[in-house]
Amino acid sequence: MKKLSKKQIKHLRQLSEIAYEKELSFYLDNLRNRFDEWKSGNIDVWALSDIIHEFHDGKSRDLYKFYVSGDDYALHVAHAVKNNFVMFDEIEESCREHVQHLLNNFFLDTPKE
Repeated sequence: MKKLSKKQIKHLRQLSEIAYEKELSFYLDNLRNRFDEWKSGNIDVWALSDIIHEFHDGKSRDLYKFYVSGDDYALHVAHAVKNNFVMFDEIEESCREHVQHLLNNFFLDTPKE
């Protein structure tokens, strides 16, 4: 694969930031549902506290490490496309081949949790 230009990297970085926000929002919405369960009495405060702790040490930390600690923006975007946080047609034409290559080689049948 050809090396990406600065313009392409900038575009993929922007999409990566959007993907991170969308994916984190998705999981935070799931966490919010657990608050609703607590408010309705379906789980107690201790269970909710454990759920919050698990979210912080689990999914939230994993997303941070993936999106913020790494700088492979094309990989972030491929992951986001595979998991429907970014649509393939949102990717600039000049970057699509690179992202498609990653999708074909690294994201075969990886389901969204």
